[in-house]
Amino acid sequence: MTQTEFFFGMDFLTLDLLWWAMEQHVPAAEAAAVLGLSPEQVERVYRDIAQKQRNTAYLRRPPLVGLDGRQGGG
Repeated sequence: MTQTEFFFGMDFLTLDLLWWAMEQHVPAAEAAAVLGLSPEQVERVYRDIAQKQRNTAYLRRPPLVGLDGRQGGG
């Protein structure tokens, strides 16, 4: 089991396709039909990805103070 499989509960290829589908606003039922999953499984993955994005949003923000001590990461 890879770290991705452990963290998200599925293989990377399926996760990648579902992540793309979520970002493209593909309905869960449509993504499920293409990938051979149930709509409930896809909804769970969509929610899981969204929750992980919310929980880690601060990691994608610019620094508050830069190395030179000035505001804004300058």
